[in-house]
Amino acid sequence: ITNSVPIASLLSTEMETEVTLVGGYVYPRTGVALGATAEQQLEMLHATQLVMSCAGLTRQGTFNSNQMMVDVEGKMMGIAEEVILAVDHTKIGRRAVTKLCGLDELDVIVTDAAAPADARAWLDALDARVIYAE
Repeated sequence: ITNSVPIASLLSTEMETEVTLVGGYVYPRTGVALGATAEQQLEMLHATQLVMSCAGLTRQGTFNSNQMMVDVEGKMMGIAEEVILAVDHTKIGRRAVTKLCGLDELDVIVTDAAAPADARAWLDALDARVIYAE
């Protein structure tokens, strides 16, 4: 299940993968479907895992740059059993316009090995499992 046109296009070429594309207003900067239509469609779905990213991650939570994006991502989190945040080190310590969620709402955080030492300290203290990718 994705609301990303580029991701759906990439995955739809694999015969082993079935893709459900959520529709709505396509945000030109990212190619993701947003708005009421996307939110309504998500209410009918269920996901075992959600892999998502954000514009910023601080001790106060995750942040994104667009309220419509946050609204859809919140719905996605609500239908998923496990929420996985993939965020590179450049986004750690940064905030953006709109808060997406608190850190207690994340099950797994995947970041890269360049995550700053001070951030590693507070990330490792979370209940979420933290993975540092090489």
